[in-house]
Amino acid sequence: MKDHYIKAVIQLLKDGLEPKAVFRDLVRVLEARHHQKLLPAILAGVAKVYASARGSDQPKVKVANATVSKKDITAALKLLNVEKDPIIIEDDTLIGGLTATYQDKMVDTSYKTALTRLYRSIKH
Repeated sequence: MKDHYIKAVIQLLKDGLEPKAVFRDLVRVLEARHHQKLLPAILAGVAKVYASARGSDQPKVKVANATVSKKDITAALKLLNVEKDPIIIEDDTLIGGLTATYQDKMVDTSYKTALTRLYRSIKH
């Protein structure tokens, strides 16, 4: 049901309706149908669609430091079927490895993720 609301809101915005009116009417419809609890999830879904559309044309690679090899970056981009030059971002939260994102896909070869998975497997 939430997905239907998200699709409807996005379509109304694409059709050129004023965002303030779209969201005001959404709230009214949710109240009339007693679906008010869905509002945060709907707003998050709409925001996610717009955020992914805004940054989807350029691949991004987050690296722990500049010592990550071009071979590793190329391999990650190949898994994403990308031939464009990526934006390289140094991420202080990564211990090593990289994460590559393009459109709605992600390749994560970071040590941070590997260590987190190992910790969780040992913990449980």
